[in-house]
Amino acid sequence: MDMDWTLFGATLYLACGGAVFLIGVLILHENAGSRLHRISAAMLFFGGFGPVLLGLGRLLSLGGASSIAAPDLIVAFSYIWELFFPSLLLFALVFPKERAVLRRVRGLWWMLYIPYLFHVAFVLLLGGTGAAIADFDVRAPMGSTGGIGSLVNLIAGLFGVAVRQLARVHIRFFSFVDLVTIFLAIALLAGSARRTRAPKIRRQLRAILFGLGSCVGIYAVAVPLPTLFRVDTPEALRGILLTASLVLGTGSIAWAVVRTSFLDLGAVIRRAILFSGTSGVMVLVFFLTARQIDDSLIRQTGRDVPIFQTLFLVLAVVFFQPIMGRIEQSVDHIVSGDRAAHRVVLRRLGRELTAILDLDRLAETVGRSIRDALALESVRLLLRQRGGGYTVAGGDGNGGGALADDHPLMDRISRLHEPSRAADLLGEIGDEDARSEAEEAVRRLGARLIVPIQLPDDGGCIGFLALGPKVTGGRFNAEDAMLLSILSTQVGIAVRNAAMHEEAVARRIVDEELALARSIQESIVPRRSLAVPGVDVAALNLPSRQVGGDYYDLIPIDGGGLGIAVGDVSGKGVPAALLMSMLHAALHVQINGSFETGRLMERLNRILFQSTSTEQFATFFFGVYEPAGGAFRYTNGGHNYPVLLKEDGRIVSLREGGLVLGFSDGIRYDQARVVLEPGDLAVFYSDGVTEQEGEGEEQFGEERLFETVRRHRREKAGRIVQEVVDGVARFAGTDRFADDFTLIVLRASGEGGA
Repeated sequence: MDMDWTLFGATLYLACGGAVFLIGVLILHENAGSRLHRISAAMLFFGGFGPVLLGLGRLLSLGGASSIAAPDLIVAFSYIWELFFPSLLLFALVFPKERAVLRRVRGLWWMLYIPYLFHVAFVLLLGGTGAAIADFDVRAPMGSTGGIGSLVNLIAGLFGVAVRQLARVHIRFFSFVDLVTIFLAIALLAGSARRTRAPKIRRQLRAILFGLGSCVGIYAVAVPLPTLFRVDTPEALRGILLTASLVLGTGSIAWAVVRTSFLDLGAVIRRAILFSGTSGVMVLVFFLTARQIDDSLIRQTGRDVPIFQTLFLVLAVVFFQPIMGRIEQSVDHIVSGDRAAHRVVLRRLGRELTAILDLDRLAETVGRSIRDALALESVRLLLRQRGGGYTVAGGDGNGGGALADDHPLMDRISRLHEPSRAADLLGEIGDEDARSEAEEAVRRLGARLIVPIQLPDDGGCIGFLALGPKVTGGRFNAEDAMLLSILSTQVGIAVRNAAMHEEAVARRIVDEELALARSIQESIVPRRSLAVPGVDVAALNLPSRQVGGDYYDLIPIDGGGLGIAVGDVSGKGVPAALLMSMLHAALHVQINGSFETGRLMERLNRILFQSTSTEQFATFFFGVYEPAGGAFRYTNGGHNYPVLLKEDGRIVSLREGGLVLGFSDGIRYDQARVVLEPGDLAVFYSDGVTEQEGEGEEQFGEERLFETVRRHRREKAGRIVQEVVDGVARFAGTDRFADDFTLIVLRASGEGGA
């Protein structure tokens, strides 16, 4: 029975050591060029060396190999496995990111191994030499029991005892060194787990900390602590502790690899590890069960029963297949952890992206989700702008600048439909200057992988994701590429929705601005013509859009006079409406009972110049009519020339004044005076009346305007205004004019007067 348990323990040690070796080989094979992968593989190789030697030692002792000193030789070489401890400390210094101390202290990585190499050499060489000297006896060769032979023998024996004592002290001291190394490694890994922002790396660190911490902790209780404090540990207890240590250490590393994709090992490799491990356990259970039943039958029958062994083997084969099938399903479920995590990312992003309509927030959400899912250092989303070029949306450190549409890098990215390594894209650029420009862009973006964002239905490339390196320095695998391919489609749809929403919001804002501007304009422009004794006046304003730039006003003046203002402000929408409101308010304040139209215009010009930008100005005409004497004083600030249609058919243009308002400070404006005889008509208009185009792009023009007014000069002012509107509409072929339409007609007292 003891032999069976010894065999079980030896088999378990070999299995655990072999599993650790296998994982180390797979990690090294995955990315041998990575320092992290090499150090991880070395840690596993040295860690697996101990249980393998321990298992071989037990197997050799069962086979009676002690006579050839094989177990002693294995025990001597087992000290080599202690190189696991500097490898563990070095692993803690490079995972998940290489610490600055390794860059500042050159050669630190191999300096950590020097004490342990010396320790192994001391134990192997001096320990063996001391034992040989202790057994040295010169009496037989010299054939004498006394004299110099006895002295040499005594000296050699004493020297051997001293060497062995020195070896014991050295081993005890190195047990303390092992404990310090373990403590430092665990502390470094725990600090990394607290600081890291990537959930994936945090899960890996927790799994490794639990396994390695438990492993080395139990090992410390089993070996270094008893050695350091000279405590005799029962062999059975030490075996149990060592077994638990090996199982926890091996299991945690395997779990980190299989479940959390430690070091980004591919699904095929993780599946092989898990399937091999579970199959090995099944075979071990089968072997031990068969061995126990076989021993029980031999004790009961007194002889070997081969027929039972054959029957048991047949039954095992029958039941082994369905069991292995179930194991394979479980393996696939466990290995699918990354795929499940990716599905969670896709589902969460799918829900979030449909509700995010702000491009900056969208970029931030996408970047954070991908960065956390793949443990990346940076993620940047570059989107195509309306004015051309691609710029970084959202914020993630340095933006990396913008790329023009004809940038060499964009020329390659626009043709992509799947994620591609940035190095591969650069390699496709043949021109040296273009490649240098693309390399500079890749460097600024910190890109290792480029994921194009193509709209469905051949909508073209609207941007791309620039993914930085992984925190661990690993490569992007097939699972990553699948996630990013699906995600890029979702991002493309979300970006299009966000852009459409942004346009809708912009249109709504414009509509609100136009409604506000319209309300401002309606509050300024008179709703109906004024009734002034001795004057027949009518006015009409038709904005070409919701808000126009034309302004007119009819202002009663003390003493029965009438102020007439007509103008055209620059711009459209709310800015134009505000400028119009400012002009309206300034006009009403500055009139102040004064009929000096030139001085009034100078004050208005100064107000507009000081209160507006250089792009804002207004053409403006203002005059005051006195019905009692028919005098009309006016000043024209760059507006279309109003005209007087005299009773005798003559036309008088009202030109005197100065430049447009708000263009320059200190402008002098002249005032002029004319007299309106009974029956004379004054016509004030904006360029929307005369510049309206008909067929062949011919304009309505001043001649047609004046001719229309002449034909209907005997009618009331309101009727004349309507005839002009109808004439312009017939000429243009539409009643919706291309520009703002403003017309004022004033008839002096006489026939047709009020």
